[in-house]
Amino acid sequence: LSPSQESGRCSPRRGPHHHHPPRPAVQKFTPNPMREEQKVCFIGRFREVPTSDSIRAAFFDFPHDAVSYVRLQYRNGEFMGFAHIEFKHCAWAARAVAQRRWVVGAQQVQVRYNYLQRNLLVSRYQTIRHTLPEGLHYFAHFLTHAEDSALVTAIDQGPWCHDLTRRTQQWGVKYNYSTSQLEPLAPPHNTLPGYLHPIIARIGKLFPFPYHPNQTIINEYVRGQGLRPHIDRIDLFDDMIITINLNGYASMTFHHPTTNRSHALLLEPGSLMVLTGQARYQWTHCIAQFPVIRMDTGEELHRTRRISITLRTLTEVPPHKPALTPTR
Repeated sequence: LSPSQESGRCSPRRGPHHHHPPRPAVQKFTPNPMREEQKVCFIGRFREVPTSDSIRAAFFDFPHDAVSYVRLQYRNGEFMGFAHIEFKHCAWAARAVAQRRWVVGAQQVQVRYNYLQRNLLVSRYQTIRHTLPEGLHYFAHFLTHAEDSALVTAIDQGPWCHDLTRRTQQWGVKYNYSTSQLEPLAPPHNTLPGYLHPIIARIGKLFPFPYHPNQTIINEYVRGQGLRPHIDRIDLFDDMIITINLNGYASMTFHHPTTNRSHALLLEPGSLMVLTGQARYQWTHCIAQFPVIRMDTGEELHRTRRISITLRTLTEVPPHKPALTPTR
């Protein structure tokens, strides 16, 4: 498939101060413009499993309800010694990071930013298609405006889950972000919704083999929400990750941990992105929390509500297959 074909087609309250041990004095800090809008922090070095309430209580001298959510990190049912915490305002996250050392219960822990957000200039696919990761395929106009709107309407008729800071819907099976494990879903959510069937059939025409995804997560992103850098679990999901972008723009940053190369790609409403090969297994991808997308052309796009549909196929063993190239 040629690049031109790809692009052209398709909360507890604060406790009394005397109930908490003293802490080091707050250090001065200078806001970093690359991080000034970041709210998610990493809190770690726990020796024992804390509670979400005890972590929230550690920030008792912050404004009331300063913490949006706390998520303890587990793997295979075992606590990994750290958690992610999101503050409601970036200034409070910056203050927590500046102080660095905090006391949760009787444990001394450290707070830092969850990841370094880089406010890269964002490019359209045609501009950077030759430098993007191998195995990334992008279709700028996969859906018409009417199809985009109809999908958003159908999705909003389903039940939204509030387990994360962003709203989600999961179909087929559920990926539990707290335990990092898959869980069965009760009918009718144990199969993909009917409104996705014609879209999946159209996607299947891009490939010379049958395409039958059996798991999807639908994410809603509003202004200021993002997605941390990650690679979709290779032990749970197969070679191909497909994302459909609806309603709003987003900037997706791809980063190669070994070479330290990064590219920021504009995802347009109605577009479809396929990750296979190196793009699937060797590059992380994320969406920064910045509310304004700054383009390499000088224009600025203000983020609005965006919905993404991620389609995946479950696998029982780690795949070792070559990159899959869409064809006509």
